[in-house]
Amino acid sequence: MYFINSLTGWRAYGSMRKTTDGGLNWTTQTLPSGGNFVISQITRFSNVNKDTIWGVGGHVFYPQNGNRGVIYRTTNGGNNWLFQIPDTSIHISFYEYVKFINKNTGWALPLTAGVHTTTGGDPVFYTGVKQVVVNTPGVYFLFQNYPNPFNPSTTIRFEIRNTSSVKVTVFDITGKEVSNLLDERKSPGKYQVDFSGLGYSSGVYFYSMIIDGNIIDTKKMILIK
Repeated sequence: MYFINSLTGWRAYGSMRKTTDGGLNWTTQTLPSGGNFVISQITRFSNVNKDTIWGVGGHVFYPQNGNRGVIYRTTNGGNNWLFQIPDTSIHISFYEYVKFINKNTGWALPLTAGVHTTTGGDPVFYTGVKQVVVNTPGVYFLFQNYPNPFNPSTTIRFEIRNTSSVKVTVFDITGKEVSNLLDERKSPGKYQVDFSGLGYSSGVYFYSMIIDGNIIDTKKMILIK
């Protein structure tokens, strides 16, 4: 939660809300979404003025590269929020703190990988994430697991219409591979594999179907104990 004066402030946990009357009433504002974009919580805010505000929290999940932390910005007092994935050689999966002293100069701090700083103001911002997959319409299908949420196990179904090398892999919220459910060549048909949550913590997991080395689709599942 962050207030720029006694009346105006924001709070976020999965959604962004703004108050202009000291917290008596809150209105929902639109945050970026789409693809594997996960907003767990905007943990910190930093305002340059009443219109320009920066925030950190959440990530975009890439099955091959894990999570990439994102930084949010609004230039109209929070009516619209954009985000960027900073161009850095340091693999930062989640930003914990942010501080900007003007529209161009600021610092973002993760918990484990040093400080990311900018003095030029990255001009590239996004409104959402489109999940990019191999274009194979009508050939490969990955279905939502069932049950979802699940405890302790769930079933993942898929269908292929060409003989292919098929791999089904599960990742945790940090992008670390936690289980390889299948890795073999399959003939056309419908298949299913089971994932057991025994030994794993409650939380969000992702599973990907990889065909002949290409990621076809990724879906999210939730383990609740």
